[in-house]
Amino acid sequence: MQRYRTMNPGRVLAVLAPLALAACAGDPIPKAELGSADQAIQNAEQAGALQHAPVELELARGKLDAANRAVRDDRESQARRLALEARADANYAASKARAAAAQQAASVANRDWNALSGGVGSGGVGSGAVQSGSSGTAVPPGSGASWGAAAPQQGLGTRGGLP
Repeated sequence: MQRYRTMNPGRVLAVLAPLALAACAGDPIPKAELGSADQAIQNAEQAGALQHAPVELELARGKLDAANRAVRDDRESQARRLALEARADANYAASKARAAAAQQAASVANRDWNALSGGVGSGGVGSGAVQSGSSGTAVPPGSGASWGAAAPQQGLGTRGGLP
């Protein structure tokens, strides 16, 4: 005769109770993700996203608001996803703002450089404003002296004017 073992109801309850509680509990509130998204939005604002990336910044704010509403409605999984998307949008807005600021700074630097150089070769800074004449003396541009001015040519030997 075969003997069947009966299950102890206490053991069954001990195994199933934690599983049932875990299933009912759902996802925890995504506090870290919400805080991270909020911080990313603040960073984007400080980077100038209001001026350079207002659409992306507003998108991030809207997703963070939706994430907070999802938390209030006990939809933690959706809240986590929205918070992560808000952080990504805010990071993009900050990057776009920093790129725009860098482009503006490069344009200003380029304009300043062009103003300072005054056009290379036209007598401006760095163009060799003081030229050397054939005698080795300094000849300022526009002084009437030319490169081929008659200067005493002494010591011209076989080595091209070198002693």
